[in-house]
Amino acid sequence: MKEVGDTPVVCFDVDDTLIMWGIIEYTTPARDDVITFTDHAGLTFTCRYHKAHVEHIKSHKSRGHFVIVWSAGGGVWAQKAVEILGLKDYVDQTMSKPSWYIDDKKAEYWMGSPEFLEE
Repeated sequence: MKEVGDTPVVCFDVDDTLIMWGIIEYTTPARDDVITFTDHAGLTFTCRYHKAHVEHIKSHKSRGHFVIVWSAGGGVWAQKAVEILGLKDYVDQTMSKPSWYIDDKKAEYWMGSPEFLEE
């Protein structure tokens, strides 16, 4: 078992939170938030990354948070995304996105609303 203790924990999703899918508009000059990569299945993709959320990970880590990156696409994909984005020094754990949580309170009670920073 991994013990985090009293360290604050922050979790980031991969798809459409860190890595933004959809049509890429190529403009001149070229965007600095466009990445091309080969995923864990060997497929090549071009997409954008969410610069503000990537910086948010770094900021949370610098303030002493335990940082988790998760994905409904699985833990292997979460780990690959961390590598693609150059975040290995800022992320403590990768994992599949939880399917359920069991608690006596709704998540909104103890966690507040999800946070999504505008680009």
